[in-house]
Amino acid sequence: MLDNLKPIDAYFLKHDEPIKSCLQFLRGYILAHHTTITETWKYGVPFYCYKCSYRLGLMKQKNLCKSAQSALSVFLSL
Repeated sequence: MLDNLKPIDAYFLKHDEPIKSCLQFLRGYILAHHTTITETWKYGVPFYCYKCSYRLGLMKQKNLCKSAQSALSVFLSL
């Protein structure tokens, strides 16, 4: 099933809950924040580019949901 998807889409679907939902929320939130933010696949994880400068990569961490708020606040303040 995941074989037919682009690697970036498969990345978000391969994780178990609650990580999957948290990553999908972050993806949508980041992309909806500003039209100049783009998503790309780099180093095996999604990266988000603001004005063609890489700022944030999303990867599974032990405390992903707890650290997401601080990572987003830094990224979105740029």
